[in-house]
Amino acid sequence: MGRDSQTEETWNQAGCRPLIHATVQTPIGWCAVASRGQGLWRSCLPRDTETAALAELSLPEVSQSQDDALLEQACAWLVSYFRGDETEFYTPGLDLADLTPFARSVLLQCRRIPRGQCVSYGELAVQVGIPAAARAVGQVMRRNPFAPFVPCHRVVGADGSLTGFGAGLPLKAWMLELEGLTVSLSSRGTARIRGTTAAQDRATPSREAACRPC
Repeated sequence: MGRDSQTEETWNQAGCRPLIHATVQTPIGWCAVASRGQGLWRSCLPRDTETAALAELSLPEVSQSQDDALLEQACAWLVSYFRGDETEFYTPGLDLADLTPFARSVLLQCRRIPRGQCVSYGELAVQVGIPAAARAVGQVMRRNPFAPFVPCHRVVGADGSLTGFGAGLPLKAWMLELEGLTVSLSSRGTARIRGTTAAQDRATPSREAACRPC
């Protein structure tokens, strides 16, 4: 299960910067990452096939191939994380140029949520200084272009329910358990922090739901 041997260069819609991407097969599916040379531009949660992972990035037409240190490191971290080896999140620089100031503030604040903890959409809204914007925060999380590097799976409903995760509740629950939380999964999943992680008891998450950005 290794990274695809090459990254492929494309051009963004403005036609002015090279856009490169890479794919990697993790223990639970294929991920894809992309960069325009100014940090991570897009990433996706595991999909069943490499083609499906690339489709998540909505890349323009392929031009040529090249290697990239940032994408190499991101791919290596994804394999390690989904294997359960990582205790710290890899934090590459993010290419935020296409995002609104509000989305930038929400994503950067979400990035600060520690492993093994969750916050609600309302709490995240308070943290970015707009307490009434919980619903808008949820929309930013739903469109998160940097999953799992920006850990939107750590954002939950006010009552602890695992709502609003486009990749499906089984994967969100599995990722939280991977990080040491106890998750009771039903039609409305709830999560609470526990002190240790039972790595040997984790099973691969159900692939019933298609993986999309959070």
